Amino acid sequence: MRFCLSAEQEMVRQVARDFAQTELLPGVIERDEKQEFPEALVRRMGELGFMGLMVSPEYAGVRGVGRRPGLNSEKRKIPLLR
Repeated sequence: MRFCLSAEQEMVRQVARDFAQTELLPGVIERDEKQEFPEALVRRMGELGFMGLMVSPEYAGVRGVGRRPGLNSEKRKIPLLR
C-alpha cells in the first residue's frame, strides 16, 4: 500500500525524525538501563507539539495534526528513521 503525506504531515515527520536523531538517540541506552526519561525531553516534545496529539483542541490538545492520530508513530508504514 502506498499513500502520500500532505506538506504539513511531511513537515511533522521530518521534525519528529530530526528530534529523534538529535535529542532522543544520544543517551538512549543509558536512559533505558536506568529506566529514566528526563523531564526536559518531555517538555521539548511538548514544545514541538508531540504531546496531546489525540486530545481535542478544546481541552488544549494539538490542532490539525490531532486529526491524524499516530502520524508520529507510523514508522511501520512511513519510517521516521530511514
